[in-house]
Amino acid sequence: MSKPVKIGPWGGDGGEPRDIEYTPLALVRVAIRSGDAINAIGFTYVDTSGNLHEEEWGGSEGEKFEELLLQELEYVLEISGTYGSSPESYVTSLELVTNKGRTIRGGTAGSGVLSVVVNLVLFPSFLRLYVFLLCVSVIDT
Repeated sequence: MSKPVKIGPWGGDGGEPRDIEYTPLALVRVAIRSGDAINAIGFTYVDTSGNLHEEEWGGSEGEKFEELLLQELEYVLEISGTYGSSPESYVTSLELVTNKGRTIRGGTAGSGVLSVVVNLVLFPSFLRLYVFLLCVSVIDT
């Protein structure tokens, strides 16, 4: 099985680096809380022992909340977004698209473009999101 590659982090200067504790097997849910920028990212996953874990990284601000429950045989194909200009490299928008054409998005467009493309054979849904979350793992709280 491919191992996730850690890159990043991106985010404001008010948060802390975050990481998951258990080895992931499958992604179940993704949530984005946003306003003018991404305030929090939440997700639920099943680990390799079959246990369910819920995570939410970031703050409780943001008037918009979007949630996507993945269906059977559905996985995340594309992850993209934007970030603010230097020195504030916080994530301003985020979009995830699944293999079934469903989309979850939040925030407003920033000046820089970010995109993570990871070619994974096994468990593409979670590992692509995991790699991306490591990129944006410093979200102001």
